[in-house]
Amino acid sequence: MSDQRRTQMRLSLAELKLIIIDEISMVSNMGLLHIHQRLKEIFVTPNSELFAGISVLVFGDFFQLPTIRSATTFSNYKNDTFNLHHPWHVFKMAELTQIMRQKDDLAFTQLLNRVRTASHTDDDIRCIQSRTITAGDENYPSDALHIFAENAPVDEYNIDRLQQIQSPQYVLKALDQFPPHVRKQDIERVLSKGRSETGGLDTKILIKENARVMLTTNVDISDRLINSQLGTVIKVSVDNVSNKPSTIFVKFDDSNAGVSAIRNSSSSFARENNLVPIKPVLARIKVRPGKPSSPEMQRLQFPVTLAWACTVHKVQGLTLDNIVVSFDLKKQRYFNYGQVYVALSRATSLNGLHILGTLESKHIRANPKVQEEYERLRETSSLHPHITTDLCNIETVSICLLNIRSFKKHSLDLRDDPILSKCDVFALTETQLLTSVPNDDINSILNDFSIHRQDHNSDKFLSLAVCYKDTITLCDTEYFTSINGLRFLLNLFT
Repeated sequence: MSDQRRTQMRLSLAELKLIIIDEISMVSNMGLLHIHQRLKEIFVTPNSELFAGISVLVFGDFFQLPTIRSATTFSNYKNDTFNLHHPWHVFKMAELTQIMRQKDDLAFTQLLNRVRTASHTDDDIRCIQSRTITAGDENYPSDALHIFAENAPVDEYNIDRLQQIQSPQYVLKALDQFPPHVRKQDIERVLSKGRSETGGLDTKILIKENARVMLTTNVDISDRLINSQLGTVIKVSVDNVSNKPSTIFVKFDDSNAGVSAIRNSSSSFARENNLVPIKPVLARIKVRPGKPSSPEMQRLQFPVTLAWACTVHKVQGLTLDNIVVSFDLKKQRYFNYGQVYVALSRATSLNGLHILGTLESKHIRANPKVQEEYERLRETSSLHPHITTDLCNIETVSICLLNIRSFKKHSLDLRDDPILSKCDVFALTETQLLTSVPNDDINSILNDFSIHRQDHNSDKFLSLAVCYKDTITLCDTEYFTSINGLRFLLNLFT
């Protein structure tokens, strides 16, 4: 990194206090080391000050999918110099035990917990196999996401589904620009690489209106247009001059995805039909990976792929009511560590799980080194956070700041949660209320609270609210439009 670039990074990250990493199982030990080394380089800190003294919060489960062709996060390095101060060893673990995805199906939750650690029983195998279906079944869930272990059956299924759509087919070809003086064999090597090595962008994509698609890169994280978002193509807009597709209009399954993109779109079609306009994005790809001085090619392509079917790796992190999981392997000789567990655990219930092929006990594998690492963390690096449940102390007032993501939908959760229900004040964001929505239902549920709403004129996702118990008086409020902030003044213990 040049001195100028390092200075720019240091200035832009001057207020950085916390780094959050999700799906830590898919971060290699070298990936974690490189994060530390880059931060050390930017902030000019000694090597002994891990991550430049910045707090790092990671989430994930090492029993899920590991990194591809790399060592696990907690593995020792080949160079023992790095093992003297292994960045993973400074982490403390807070182990979460409450399952949320399958919370309404206890038996299925317990089965998955056994599959997770490969401590499953013969009864578990029979239970999973009882969900077997065939393509000819009358009630075959053709609209459910199909999950395969390998790329080849994913591609076959997606192309088959695409061909069933009786509408024009569009070919989306990537526009590649190579730097000068690059050898032909280097260009051919880059072009032969898969999407995971080309910035999430394919060389060629076949698509039709009504096709199921998935985003393959992060378009706008703040707008929830993130890698693996699923949706349906509603319209493909073609440029009149080039006669090539210029915009794909997508209806995402996640209603919160692309809200800002729709609102700010110049397309009246997008705004009127609540569709997210997806345009080509630019990726820079090193011609010689691993070499800092490598020349870069540029690729312009739509960040989507067909998604009636996906690999297990693409669905880690998704929650789905209905899935079809295939246990048929083509080239792969066996299922990798965590592969069966991740596939099965995408379903919210056993009834939403459908099986193709035969599951055998040997298919379910868990890395024994993961179990060893969890035992080490529990013994030497366990974090036991103190959660205050006594919030009714007359000498204190408890204020809960919560991104509620729909006040109407979650007001019952506020009332019934054993900890939150004891709070004196709720400061709520994303209430998703507009001025036309009355308080009646919420008041009847939170009858111990008074409610002050700061509804946004047009965007319900910017609406705020303050709820306070009858023992408190709201004296004054001030709304700051530029930052969508609400200041409130309370008079306590009246």
